[in-house]
Amino acid sequence: MKTALVIFANDDDASVIEEALPSGFKLSRARSGEEGLRFLRKGGAGLILTDLCAERMMAEALVVRLRAMARAAPILVAIPEERRREGAMLLRSGATDLLALPAALEEARSRLAGVLARQQEREAPEVSDFDRTMLAGESSAMGRLREQMAVVARTNLPVLIHGESGTGKEIVARNIHAQSQRSAAPFVVVNCAAIAESLFEAELFGHVRGAFTGAVANRPGLLEEADGGTLFLDEVGELAPPFQAKLLRVMQELEYVRVGDTRIRALDVRFIYATQKDLPREMAEGRIREDFYYRINVFELRVPPLRERPDDVLLLASYFLRHFCREMGKPFERIEPEAARMMAGYRWPGNVRELQNRLRVAALYLKGPAFGVQDLPLDLRSPGARQGGFARAKMEFERGYLLSLLSKHRGNIYRASRESGKQRAELYRMIKRCGLSLEQFRENG
Repeated sequence: MKTALVIFANDDDASVIEEALPSGFKLSRARSGEEGLRFLRKGGAGLILTDLCAERMMAEALVVRLRAMARAAPILVAIPEERRREGAMLLRSGATDLLALPAALEEARSRLAGVLARQQEREAPEVSDFDRTMLAGESSAMGRLREQMAVVARTNLPVLIHGESGTGKEIVARNIHAQSQRSAAPFVVVNCAAIAESLFEAELFGHVRGAFTGAVANRPGLLEEADGGTLFLDEVGELAPPFQAKLLRVMQELEYVRVGDTRIRALDVRFIYATQKDLPREMAEGRIREDFYYRINVFELRVPPLRERPDDVLLLASYFLRHFCREMGKPFERIEPEAARMMAGYRWPGNVRELQNRLRVAALYLKGPAFGVQDLPLDLRSPGARQGGFARAKMEFERGYLLSLLSKHRGNIYRASRESGKQRAELYRMIKRCGLSLEQFRENG
């Protein structure tokens, strides 16, 4: 039976939440964030619900920590009306959904049903068979990647994974961890682009009581949570140089100090990094320290984009369509030759993740056992969709730019608008035109 961890300071609201819980959950109650984190260190939770009332100054930090310690669990945050402006920040930090306080029973039931439906499969093993398929393929590039993963998994070497958005860098990291001697220990993910700079040091190293305003108790950091296991630093190219220097010392000495403390703590962790940036160029332009780059680039893996392995497109597409049609109770037998040719000729700027997301929608409208040209998204059917067309090149640039921009800001349209210099209405039109949705960036990050 799964555990629902309810972290509520207000007993009345907690009672409503507990009554709204669906059957199949065992209830555990905590009255503060620290108590909830202690519970997660001892075991796990299939669902987390919190009102953050006991963590007023540390709301974002608590959600980041909960997400790091319970990677697959939905997190429903109940938030008072006067704090609703914090909602977007909490969603970016890892919350699955929000519930307005005071809590109404029917609304709580509805929100719970929604988050559980969206993440029904996320309690699966670290690397599900479905996720492994992102690394499937008969191309020589994928065969070489799988061989390199198997070799480096047996060592304790730091690994730098380079690849475009949507190629499956985190799945590569999870596979390496699963094949290593550390597989029974934690695999902790740190998205360097998602944690605010003001919180990064405290989140990574932890802090002691009184280290700064709002530090009401000692708190271990993500380094400590990963001790004995693997720490995966995603989008490591987004780290500011001062944090690169601090992390460099940790990597060299395998020791660290909590913020506000003097005690040196030993560390046993394997580092895996991922980036879609050109790090040598970033180093040449002064955004990446030279000593930091050479420390993280010990064993480099490159995940090839889908356009470099067009022969794998049909294999992947067939698997995804079978999977999605089975989920929806629909028959599926084959992909028609012309549809296969068009998919192989498309450049897939969003890579395997784009193929997966587009076929999930296509399966929804599939009317028979054969997947034909009429079932392809409209922009894949146009002449410009194939390699070399000017219209396709323009669309590809626009789509690639949006993928990078929205991934960086986790679907936050305000921040994306501010960085791009485009009005939000114009960005919404571009997103729709490119067949994207903000939700996919909020979920996949």
